[in-house]
Amino acid sequence: MLIYRLAYDFDRNGPFLWKGKPIWCGACNAIDDEIIETHTYTEAAAQGFHHSRYFSPHIVQMLEDGDAIFFFIQDGYLNTSWKGQQPSEGTNERIKAQLTKKDYWQEMQLR
Repeated sequence: MLIYRLAYDFDRNGPFLWKGKPIWCGACNAIDDEIIETHTYTEAAAQGFHHSRYFSPHIVQMLEDGDAIFFFIQDGYLNTSWKGQQPSEGTNERIKAQLTKKDYWQEMQLR
């Protein structure tokens, strides 16, 4: 079951990792764009993609107050277009700078 979940996350999360963990979505501080929490596609899907069910309560409050920015990865691209939030210029680049690209060859060997 764990192998299936890892393979599923590998396919759905896109090409990025944060601190070595697969990432599909996350939140960053709205002031400095520092990533503060991330989740996999599987985690989000298990909660019906309702951010308030899988982000910690503190982060949910920050998102609602505009103190954090929600982002997600779709088709390999970082997206900060969510619920009308207005990220500052350069936010996407600063978020991407904190992510690493997956080594697909290494991950394929683990399957």
